[in-house]
Formats: sequence, structure tokens, C-alpha cells
Amino acid sequence: MYRILLLVLLGILHMNSYSQDWPDWRGPNRDAVWEASGIVELFDSDVIDILWSTPIGPGYSGPTVSKGRVYVTDRLERPVQAERVLCFDEQ
Repeated sequence: MYRILLLVLLGILHMNSYSQDWPDWRGPNRDAVWEASGIVELFDSDVIDILWSTPIGPGYSGPTVSKGRVYVTDRLERPVQAERVLCFDEQ
């Protein structure tokens, strides 16, 4: 679960900088490729500051970004089993 949350947060950290929507599964071309360049050079250190986070349950999907919103799915096991779609403002 922590790996998924970390991936979600890393993806969200640079959304404002590049504003590339990911409205489809696996990205705009559905190939899981982000075509931005020069990302690594933007980091001044090995540590990335977290701008915001929110607790989500375990899930198997990646974030979908569109029009300033981030959509993720998760699954609750208690009090009853349920799958959810969550929507967050990218700010």
C-alpha cells in the first residue's frame, strides 16, 4: 500500500509544473509513457518534499489526472467490502 501511495504522490508532485492530463488508463496514448524530459535535473536533492497527501485504501489502479483533478480507486474491507472512486483537487 505504501508503494502505491508513494507512486500517487510522486505523480501528483509535478502535475502543476507540466499540466499534462492523463485522462485515459496508462496515459494519453495508453502506453504508460510520460513524454516529459528533464525531470531528474529539476531535483536538487535525493529527498522530495510532500506537498499534500491523503489516506487511501489498497487498490490496483494508477491515478488518472484530468482538468485539475486526480482520480484514484481504492478498496475498503471494513465495515463492509466496497470499492470506491476518489476525486481530489490537484492543489
